[in-house]
Amino acid sequence: MQLETLVAEPWPDWGLIDSGNGQKLERYGRITVVRPEPQAMWQPASEQWDPDATFVPGSDEDGGGRWVQHRPVPVQWELSRARSDSMPP
Repeated sequence: MQLETLVAEPWPDWGLIDSGNGQKLERYGRITVVRPEPQAMWQPASEQWDPDATFVPGSDEDGGGRWVQHRPVPVQWELSRARSDSMPP
């Protein structure tokens, strides 16, 4: 089996800030969230995560879950998918 590294195109309104302990800390625009990431089996680079919201998965077979807000978060907000001129092609 050969592992392949995949690299996504830069996206100005999204970023992976950190990951580990089965979670990932992401930025969507100005909002930061923690979501489950079962493949992140390492220690995070920082223990000082301070997200705006955290997704807590459901505990039953049907999945589900809920968002826990640590600060007020808008119900929806716009994100740009356009590439920045300063980003390499």
